[in-house]
Amino acid sequence: MENSKEAKKNNSLKLFVPAFIFSFLLFWGINFLQKTLEKFFFDYISQPYKEIHYIAIPQELKKTKPEIDARAVISFEVGKNGGSRILFKKNAEQPFPIASITKLMTALVVFENDGEKSYDMDKRMVVSKLAASQEDIPIFGNLKSGENFSVEEFLNFMLVYSSNDAAWALSEKEGTGKFIERMNEKTKELGVINTGFINPTGIDPDPLKYSPENVESFNYSTAKDLALISRYILEKYPSVFEITAKESLYSVPNGIKEVELKEGQKLIGGKTGYTDEAGGCMLLIVGKENGSKVINVVLGASSSESRVEEIQKIINWL
Repeated sequence: MENSKEAKKNNSLKLFVPAFIFSFLLFWGINFLQKTLEKFFFDYISQPYKEIHYIAIPQELKKTKPEIDARAVISFEVGKNGGSRILFKKNAEQPFPIASITKLMTALVVFENDGEKSYDMDKRMVVSKLAASQEDIPIFGNLKSGENFSVEEFLNFMLVYSSNDAAWALSEKEGTGKFIERMNEKTKELGVINTGFINPTGIDPDPLKYSPENVESFNYSTAKDLALISRYILEKYPSVFEITAKESLYSVPNGIKEVELKEGQKLIGGKTGYTDEAGGCMLLIVGKENGSKVINVVLGASSSESRVEEIQKIINWL
């Protein structure tokens, strides 16, 4: 009887050991395949950005995501070979006022304008009375009527110091109304359907107060749309962001260069914005050692100072 029990026990062990080994190998194989496929899709498949299929982030990363005190956030990674994935998001598809982040689209229209109204970077243009009357900025770039600058200089004033005068002056080359039409036409071309513009500067319509119901009365967008627009600019006109990242004559308070990058990260460029209705806004692009770029967007932080603090949380997390 005891021999019979012992035989059954031995038989059970013989069955258990191979089953355990098989289960372990199967589990390991599935995990290996998942990681290999994710890396393949991210690193090697390049699709038009309007047709991107995003890769899910592992659960362990989601558990450690930062708490961002802002209306909307996105952290959007673009691989060196074109694959894309969303690393982090909060209200990423809800539209909000975007203040001077508008000026990235203004720059894009300048670079894409062709025909008789094309912009020669060396061409000098005179500042009109209307351009000079735009809302002043605190540091540098408040222009005077009758002054003249090259298109390249206007772009520097606008992208580095957020000059409203320069943005308006650039729009006047073909007529500001037509220029704004081009800005909105470009959003349709890019498939960013929750974005719209009423001016080339980002200044809020005074004295209107923002509410979700009247967002289309402002220059507005979503964190996701801004990431997609920025990706397009990175691919087609990287000099736009190169302008924002270069050394400047005057330091810009609460600007992109106040964000402390970590080892292995490199500043690619970005843009800030602030109005009472939009709150503190920042778009910051960092490069990683593996060649990918991460587009980070914060909209509606409580102040200019806090936009830096909130972006910093994302940079630390990355």
